[in-house]
Amino acid sequence: MIEAYLKKRGEITNTVFIENCGVPAEQISKLIHSFSHALIRRDDYGAWSFPGSSLFIGYNGRKIALSTIHQLKQKMDVPRNLENVMFSTTMDNQHVVPNSIFSDESAPEEGLDIALYELPSFATDGKVLCSTQFYPLLEDRLWPAGAIDDFMFVCGFPEYVDKQYGPSPTLDYPEWDDKISDITEANFCTSNVLMSALKITNQTRQGFFSAQLLVDGHICVNGLSGSPIFYIGKNKEGLFLGLAGIVVRGSCGSKVLNFAPASYVYSIINSYISLNTDTTDDKTPS
Repeated sequence: MIEAYLKKRGEITNTVFIENCGVPAEQISKLIHSFSHALIRRDDYGAWSFPGSSLFIGYNGRKIALSTIHQLKQKMDVPRNLENVMFSTTMDNQHVVPNSIFSDESAPEEGLDIALYELPSFATDGKVLCSTQFYPLLEDRLWPAGAIDDFMFVCGFPEYVDKQYGPSPTLDYPEWDDKISDITEANFCTSNVLMSALKITNQTRQGFFSAQLLVDGHICVNGLSGSPIFYIGKNKEGLFLGLAGIVVRGSCGSKVLNFAPASYVYSIINSYISLNTDTTDDKTPS
């Protein structure tokens, strides 16, 4: 998808930088899929649910997951027991349980209700979490820095995608295989989906921006809260994959997504780090 987008724009280079590593454009979509993870939670009765998406970030030696607070809430409460929250990983049937949860308590639920989770270095089975699952966050690659246009790329776990649509130029499944479909028989997504979008509004009084999905088929955006939104930027080194923001709300009817801008996400991460400068946990689970 990214390669086709760059060709359509007439970009000469076929390399996109992630941190200081130049990546062939045809590999960028695959890496974006690896940065987006399912958020999983357990209710008071022990039943597991999948309230949406999240982004894994690597920043200043920390492993961080981002989603929204409203994804976690049941009966207006955030889970007190962290064992009731976990995230999918790119390792088969392995998950990771966060060490802590942090949010901006002043943020209204209908606004920028970003939730931050610090993650350990190990999955639930004791295996080390692969670093390629974490998007390397850089301050100079936060939207709109260097943006070459208003196109964006959303990656998350929508509740529903009609199987007859995709993969396509606007909708991409990771490692699509007719024998092992990433969409279940019930059409509920069991793997994340990459979708192209277009930024359509500037910042609102609630603090978020909006983008409209350009997908060419029926899709329900429920489940996309917490999804990362990326963009392609350009600086003196060349093209790079930048972070535009995190989805906080959506509308199935219009395919419009409201998102917290990356600058706000960056401020939340730094606020957490300033309050938790001594927080490290690289112990192997017992």
